[in-house]
Amino acid sequence: MKKVLYVGDFSQLPTGYGQYARHLLPWLSKKYEVAELACYVSDGDPRIKDCGWKVFPNKPTNPRELELYNSNPSGEYGDYRFNSTLLNWKPDYVINISDPWAFEYVVRSPLRDYFSHILMPTVDAFPNMPDWLDYYAQADALLAYSEFGRDSILKQLPNRDIQIASPAVNKLFTPLKFEDKLELKEKFSLPKYNIIGTVMRNQPRKLYSDLFYAFSKADTDALLYCHTGFPDLGWNIPDLLMEHGITNRVLFSYKCKTCQSISIRFFSDSVCHCQNCGNFTNSIVGVSNGFNDDELSNVYRVMDGYIQCSKNEGFGIPLIEAAASGVMISAINYSAMASIIDNLDAIPIKVESYEKEASTGRNMARPDIKSLIFTIEFFGNQEREDLFDSGVQISSVCRSMYNWESVGLSWEKTIETAIPPKKKWDSPPEVLHPQPLCDMIGPMQQANFLIGSVLCKPQIIGGQLWRRLVKDLTYNSRVGSYGTFYFNEMSEKDSLKQLPFSYEDAYNEMCILREYYNVWEGHRISTL
Repeated sequence: MKKVLYVGDFSQLPTGYGQYARHLLPWLSKKYEVAELACYVSDGDPRIKDCGWKVFPNKPTNPRELELYNSNPSGEYGDYRFNSTLLNWKPDYVINISDPWAFEYVVRSPLRDYFSHILMPTVDAFPNMPDWLDYYAQADALLAYSEFGRDSILKQLPNRDIQIASPAVNKLFTPLKFEDKLELKEKFSLPKYNIIGTVMRNQPRKLYSDLFYAFSKADTDALLYCHTGFPDLGWNIPDLLMEHGITNRVLFSYKCKTCQSISIRFFSDSVCHCQNCGNFTNSIVGVSNGFNDDELSNVYRVMDGYIQCSKNEGFGIPLIEAAASGVMISAINYSAMASIIDNLDAIPIKVESYEKEASTGRNMARPDIKSLIFTIEFFGNQEREDLFDSGVQISSVCRSMYNWESVGLSWEKTIETAIPPKKKWDSPPEVLHPQPLCDMIGPMQQANFLIGSVLCKPQIIGGQLWRRLVKDLTYNSRVGSYGTFYFNEMSEKDSLKQLPFSYEDAYNEMCILREYYNVWEGHRISTL
């Protein structure tokens, strides 16, 4: 059997990536020997024993190792133990499902030629950055989270075969009978108004400000229900409620940390008294105080309509969870949200404009407020029975479109057709040595020499590292290094740290990187 190494969030974690891996890896285990390099989990974690495959924890427990782990910005994504895990497992295929900054270390691995890299990047906006496209182009097979993701890559990298393997919906998310839905609303002491809901983390790209403004202007008696946290990394929720005068019209999810009871209530600060046990431990839902799938399914079931008001989404799992739960859905007609809306024949919210993200140059959508208000009024003023009937129909379509069997088949097809590794794990040694420093005229010629004759990797001339060398040699400066090697530039942290950078400096960096490759080649040989 061929070997597969999955690298990403530990499959037993409640994150989106973790849940995806938890369903994908059992499927792949039927045909391949599977292992995972599990991020955010340490040695000795009891959950490791519950997996039906080999698990290599990425996070160390030893204090000295933990210091090294924390010193590397990509360490938490798997970089800390990736190369050693490769030599331990010797996979035929390495799978990554993540954002580009979380897998760039795989692209630059000194052992890259010994495995086939299968990549599913979370493309959530257009256009893709040139550096990211370089990573995608080097992959031996590509998958996409959505039709939008596939099409976005193909616009810039045509002639690639890209399978779609969108996340599937959990079987727990099912619609209730209409009478049971009304009974559930009564259980949560909700008034007999239509409930318009959303499930989005409180982040800047989740447009709670636009949603609250539109809701304040909509002509409806409906209530808005936000399953989100405060405080978090995004909006000042109480200020927004006060600004738009909707404090008594917006509901939130709470869970008591003492008795674990859940409630849906108007905003009562981040912590309040629990009506069930009386303790002051009833906290608004958040990353550290989340709902399990059983509890979350009831969050959707009390809704009569669902709105995803976000600048962009890599997928937007709450959309299909709501749809599977029998709730009619709507979203801004951009990124993966547009794919889901098209597939489920749901309600699109028009895009008013696009704003370009400064750090990446990608387009981010802003909703047309009139279209958003119209959608709110539609959900708020329709008869519940009519919305319920539409929700039952969309639930059936959702389950046929987004199921784990389809996901598994897409991955299986992609693995079987991936470009094979360039070398075998038992290949003869290949230790290469840099040429001595010699004069070169012009940044482009210097970069060609440094990549081809010092780093000894002429195949990547024209790629991300080469382009950065040309730029830095042209200006004789570089941004401060945010990682072990020159290759790993993280602009958000170090873009203001301009440092002198000469041709001799670049030569020394490439020598260091070449030696790094040689050291790991020596480790490979020692395992044979």
